[in-house]
Amino acid sequence: MAMAIEVPLSDRLRALRTKAGISQDELGKRSSLSVSLIVQLERGKTADPKLSTLRALARALNVKLVDLIGPDPEELTNEDS
Repeated sequence: MAMAIEVPLSDRLRALRTKAGISQDELGKRSSLSVSLIVQLERGKTADPKLSTLRALARALNVKLVDLIGPDPEELTNEDS
């Protein structure tokens, strides 16, 4: 059975932003979100962000939404079946 390792949104967001080579300030400008919100998200202080926030971040980072939030556990295949 395939086991999914869930990576927190905070870690995914920070990694994608770093990979894009942009600062939190630049991500805020590109996504039209406040820097303080981005800081909170990267620190894991915002537990349940709005879908519109996640979409704005994904667009600003030029990634798919699923790359930001991770795959749905139901989409993972069971390799033993």
